[in-house]
Amino acid sequence: MSNATYLRSAVAGIFVIAASLIIFTSSGLQAKDRTPADLNDLEIAHVAYTA
Repeated sequence: MSNATYLRSAVAGIFVIAASLIIFTSSGLQAKDRTPADLNDLEIAHVAYTA
């Protein structure tokens, strides 16, 4: 594999991580207004982690 392929993979990986952070942060902010019964397991874990 060439360096360009590795670079493309790295950029794609960074983009996925950044997008997931944005999604989890926005869902975490919304989740603070809901009761635990309204949250799914991933949101509960994220809110607990960021609290």
